[in-house]
Amino acid sequence: MKIGEFAKQFGVPKDTVRFYIKNNLLIPNDQGAQYEFTDREVQAMQTILKMKAQRFTLEEIGRYLMLRRVSVMVEPESLKLASDLLTGKRQALQKEIEELNDICKSIDADLLSLSNISDAPRKKTGVPLKAFSLLVCPRCGAPLQMGGAALDQRYIYSGELLCDCGFQILIENGIVKTGNLYTTPYDRPDLQRGFYQKISREFSAYTQRSTNYLIHALSGMDLKDKVVFEGHCNGFCFIYNHLKKLEPGAIYILTDKYPEMMEMYKANIERMGLDLDILYIADNSTHLPLRPQCIDVMIDFLTSNEHSLYFKTPYSQDIKPFLKPGASIMGQNLSYPENSATIRALRKKYPEGDCSAYLFRCWNADYKRMGVQVEAKLLGTVKTTEKSYFFECHKDGEELCVRYFTGKYLPA
Repeated sequence: MKIGEFAKQFGVPKDTVRFYIKNNLLIPNDQGAQYEFTDREVQAMQTILKMKAQRFTLEEIGRYLMLRRVSVMVEPESLKLASDLLTGKRQALQKEIEELNDICKSIDADLLSLSNISDAPRKKTGVPLKAFSLLVCPRCGAPLQMGGAALDQRYIYSGELLCDCGFQILIENGIVKTGNLYTTPYDRPDLQRGFYQKISREFSAYTQRSTNYLIHALSGMDLKDKVVFEGHCNGFCFIYNHLKKLEPGAIYILTDKYPEMMEMYKANIERMGLDLDILYIADNSTHLPLRPQCIDVMIDFLTSNEHSLYFKTPYSQDIKPFLKPGASIMGQNLSYPENSATIRALRKKYPEGDCSAYLFRCWNADYKRMGVQVEAKLLGTVKTTEKSYFFECHKDGEELCVRYFTGKYLPA
């Protein structure tokens, strides 16, 4: 039997047969120009395939075949060696089975823990009463009057916020909804949090470093009764990801242009059962229903980047009216080289945005003009990213710069 026929009989490539010959597992006759396979090689191949299925290594299989070749397998010594080999493998497999069973039990415990989290009752929340004074009419700036409200001693769950000028805001499911909706096709609510799932490990590592710096900075502040704000939460939301590490005495404000994103964040946060005061605002405008100069700490964790894709004006300019003098600003910023192919692709994909989007020089100058001296730390550069979301525009090889920054709003 030639090598082709032999390989076909066992359903393996000829290269596999040659590999076994090279490693002395098969020893066909080679007196002529070609290998000649006999019943001896057929039996050896059957043994090889059976022992591979039994999880024996090639070295162990080789020792067993050698034993078969040098004895007739009736000698007590030969039988003992073969028995020891088989017994040793069975004991090793039994130990592995026990270890795998322990691992499966550990995984079952983790699954049960996840199930308990998903099935946990939600701690229903709403608009914190202590945050009500922060809400004003975005049209005229007058205080809002509450009507038809469902509330308790801590939260407003539903109702209307009315202004004498005729402007009306709804509170639905504890979320402030201005009615300003985003309807153009250049973005969508990331309800499945796909952004987190599709970033590269390198980018994720830089983001974690930024997070470490930011948590350290916040932990050194007295945030009791302070207002901590983060906007454009569709792309990335630092506060949501790290609520368990933040001061419970503060008022946290989360905003996004999609009401369904606010619904998702609120539902998930309620499952955490945290004793926090969080004001959720769904609004697609630069005129938030917030009192001027009410923000003590502003988190700009890719917020300026997100804003620059959908608005012509810089985020620093639009958020400025809401910042207290002396307000702290901190977060993470991304930038690409000026005149790069990536920048051109971003402008094409997001035509609503600012022409200076993702340009560090322009972003830094915008903050400086509003009275913030930014201290930025370059954490690193990424040249290859997963091609999803705005990263679809990234041309491999061009540097994506990741920076952590801090600053204070000190108007002249």
